[in-house]
Amino acid sequence: MSKPVVLNDRRSLIFTACAFLLGGLIALAAMSLAAASQEDEVVARVNGEPISRGEFFERLQEVAGEQILDQIILEKLIAQAGRRPEAAVSDEEVQAELEAIKESFGSEEAFEAELNRYQLTLERLLYEIRLNMILTKLSREGVTVTDQEIAEFFEANKEQLGTPEQLKVRHILVETREVAEEILDALKAGADFAELARARSLDTASGLQGGEIGYIRRDSPIVDEFKEAAFRLGAGDLSEPVQSPFGWHIIRVDERIEAEEATLETAGKWIREYLADQKAKPVEQVFQELRSGAEIEVMWPRYRSLGTSSQ
Repeated sequence: MSKPVVLNDRRSLIFTACAFLLGGLIALAAMSLAAASQEDEVVARVNGEPISRGEFFERLQEVAGEQILDQIILEKLIAQAGRRPEAAVSDEEVQAELEAIKESFGSEEAFEAELNRYQLTLERLLYEIRLNMILTKLSREGVTVTDQEIAEFFEANKEQLGTPEQLKVRHILVETREVAEEILDALKAGADFAELARARSLDTASGLQGGEIGYIRRDSPIVDEFKEAAFRLGAGDLSEPVQSPFGWHIIRVDERIEAEEATLETAGKWIREYLADQKAKPVEQVFQELRSGAEIEVMWPRYRSLGTSSQ
């Protein structure tokens, strides 16, 4: 129930952006395949036997076609609802939310790496952000949160609303203590941490980002040996070799953020958002209302059940 939950939710938008409901990238792939005319194009071979584009598309239709079409219909309904003044989302609002998502990753590099990991374009992410923001406004229609409710919530939860102590950390993971000591000597002699992480770290995910893990707290889901060593360091310090179940780490702390007690002034905006979400309609109810108020005509017989009128 703390503010970091908001950041985690924003980060999760990256993970779910590939599928607003069921599979955004699959939907895009299906649409591109549907538009393609080269059905005989070979997309793979198995022991020399070809799999054609048409065969692949037909199987995709069989397995997930109804779900994909249903997803696209729902996205259209949400986007159309966003044209109403009470649910409209401005470009400035979308951009502000994008910046908050980037901030939650700790660096532009980590954000870009996550996009690349899921083969997600910035354009698609912006589209997902807009849909989610419209959906939030639709679910909160008629919801009010009073100043008294905010004050009462703050008094009951102020300990959890503070900002905990955090570290921005990097590490290089290797197999043996000897290798870790060799790397530590190189760093003390002036070697670039990021370059060594990319070249030597067994943790390839963080290694690609110069060893950067991002911000951690004392309750972060990281092995205790790592956390204990990291929280003993000051900003800019290097650890001695640290053993964990994964191997040997050299840790560097790039930044320390000291714990900060929450105030009603600093936490009020977040509390208002949180309480509004608690009072909001479930998204499933919003989806049902959008469908019930729409005219959906489905031309393909195999997907007629997704329409709103008997055809």
